[in-house]
Amino acid sequence: MTHNICAQEKNSDNLQGLQADILLHPGEAFTAYTYKQGTFFYAQNLVPYPGFAQIGITNWLTVELPFWEWFGQVVSLNLRFRLLKQNGFLPALAYETQYQYLPREVDLLEGNSELSVIRKGHNWYHRLNASWRLTPTLMLHLSGGATYSEYLSFANKDSSNLITDTYSQDISPDLSLGLDWRTYPWLSLHTSISQGTTYMYIDNTARKQQFTLGTRLAPFYRARAGFLRAFRVELVVFTMKFGQVPNRLTSPYGFIYWQWHWQKKKRD
Repeated sequence: MTHNICAQEKNSDNLQGLQADILLHPGEAFTAYTYKQGTFFYAQNLVPYPGFAQIGITNWLTVELPFWEWFGQVVSLNLRFRLLKQNGFLPALAYETQYQYLPREVDLLEGNSELSVIRKGHNWYHRLNASWRLTPTLMLHLSGGATYSEYLSFANKDSSNLITDTYSQDISPDLSLGLDWRTYPWLSLHTSISQGTTYMYIDNTARKQQFTLGTRLAPFYRARAGFLRAFRVELVVFTMKFGQVPNRLTSPYGFIYWQWHWQKKKRD
């Protein structure tokens, strides 16, 4: 077996490192790409329990396994199906869906002194993702869809001016726009703006308004050792607000990950 970093599905022959990687959610954007069959991704959040994995089951189906949510007894599964590759100005397209079930009320911002974000029960989003590769290293991503939330409640925790915003059996729209610039093989820059559900930061929370600015790093993309060559870092600053509650949450965040593709050695 050889240990190779996976490549973007188009125009990647002369690209290396991050410029050649397939990225599913760079800086919280939703791309229209799927992994090649045999691609494996593992990310570790800055928490003392398992992170999450993504696997290319086929060239057109990628599955996400959120171990950290399972660890918290949350049922969760994400699937992405490739529909079309880019053809000229016509974008690459993918359908993405994620289902979650929270058996009890959970405050996703537990410990925050100003805001609470409480969810419970079934949560299920469906979206269509479109991606345009404008140049070999610059990509534009647009995604839209809707999220069903069984129970969702926001509050500002201000006893003198308490503001709450609660939804039950709610279906709400989702929209996001992202820009993805693979500046160098070792550095990429990402930004996204979204209304509604996102994938990573306070994830699967409908009626959230969010802006992110971030980078991914591949410091060892030339290393001989596959473990180092596949090592990556995402660093992001996000700002977000929830529903009709005016308080805003702004914070840096990040995670480390490894992304590689297993393939059999070619015979001469």
